[in-house]
Amino acid sequence: MKDGDVYSIPLFLTDVSGLKSFSRYDFTKEGMAFCFARIIEDRGGSGLIIEVFNIQGGIEMSLSEIVNSSRLFNPVVIAGEAIKKKRWRLIGSTYYEKERDSNYSEITFLIGPRDNRLIWKGGVEIPIDDSNCHDFEEYIIWPAVQIEQRIVHELEKIGKN
Repeated sequence: MKDGDVYSIPLFLTDVSGLKSFSRYDFTKEGMAFCFARIIEDRGGSGLIIEVFNIQGGIEMSLSEIVNSSRLFNPVVIAGEAIKKKRWRLIGSTYYEKERDSNYSEITFLIGPRDNRLIWKGGVEIPIDDSNCHDFEEYIIWPAVQIEQRIVHELEKIGKN
């Protein structure tokens, strides 16, 4: 797993445990729908920051078509178990620079305990007041199944699923 790697996210496994290994599963069957995500940054024990693209299709979708589409929602942090268990499959790697390609300095998360909130913005922690905390995604390390469910929900909201 490295910055710039693009993975397919199956949209048909949202009710299957994230503990199941898919190393022998064939994802090339016709009619299987996927969304796609790119690793922005591997933060080690603090998860992987990814961006999910607003495009869906078969596993054979072109890498350039994927990375040239917009984001479905703001970047999130995930655990790497979906990649390790082959649930999310590598589509390819791109020549990647996180600021140029993902506007890294503008990626923002809300971090810290409720009584001492901070904004994490482009890798820098900034103190804030509570008045604008609701505007930011929490820095939560999401399991794959929850991100898959969120993707399906977002696609339903915009009428793409």
